[in-house]
Amino acid sequence: MSAITIEGDLIHYEKLGRGRPVILVHGWIGSWRYWIPLMQQLHVRFSVYTLDLLGFGDSAKNAEGYALANQVELLRRFMEQLAIPKAAMIGHGLGALVLGHFAHHYPERVARLLLVSAPLFDVGTLRGQPSLSALRPTDSANPRAATPFATPTATPNLLAEIINERSIYLLLEKCFKKTDPTYEKLRVDLDKADPAAIRGSVQGFDSAAYLRQVRALACPTVAVHGVDDPVIPAPSDEIWHYLTAERDDLFVPIPISGVRHFPMLEHEPFIRLAGEFLDAPDISKLEVRDRWRRRSR
Repeated sequence: MSAITIEGDLIHYEKLGRGRPVILVHGWIGSWRYWIPLMQQLHVRFSVYTLDLLGFGDSAKNAEGYALANQVELLRRFMEQLAIPKAAMIGHGLGALVLGHFAHHYPERVARLLLVSAPLFDVGTLRGQPSLSALRPTDSANPRAATPFATPTATPNLLAEIINERSIYLLLEKCFKKTDPTYEKLRVDLDKADPAAIRGSVQGFDSAAYLRQVRALACPTVAVHGVDDPVIPAPSDEIWHYLTAERDDLFVPIPISGVRHFPMLEHEPFIRLAGEFLDAPDISKLEVRDRWRRRSR
């Protein structure tokens, strides 16, 4: 077990391998441990780091640092202390949310980004209200402009309704049967999480603002999502259209049928996909069976 101290708080992390740096960030359900199979595969060619966010796993519990902005700064300080100037990053659930904000605020530190089970949803679609399906590209002298779509307005905090200390164990049961060994491993990590850290991570979440941030990212980004995810709703075609318009070389959506919230544990090809994502000179050339492709509209 390795640890560093950030602002007086002990932050647990692990590292395997040598080579280009890759940082893995866990989600709401679990800790660094469920990344172990991926770490074991990637460490042959990469320096693979994974950490427990504040309030999770074996890291310190300190309510003053649980807000999303503080977790983003935690990652920045982590990279500074370990002398990692820039890295490829893979985030799952909460980790994907943290990394989306991190890449927005510190683009010079992110080589490329793999978002897994990220909260890329349109509250309007989920609640039967006007949604992104009505949006169309606007004429622009700059086809590479960050927001060629009319951007969505502020939305209710559906994420806080989904992710809370009362629902988190029920969500785990939707992902794995209690008889599945994976269930018990993840439940142990949930027992370690501070409920206040779960609440703090989703307070103030605005799905429209997060979509705008992801759409504006300058780094190559791949988004993987289980179509049957019972925790974070899978993105609609409207969301994928919004995020990929005139950005096919920078943003690649990969919805995976028959997979729930943990592609890295449920879907064996995910490990190969992660390796290809890290190696591909051009992510738009990734050839994967489940890749989403734009249809004529």
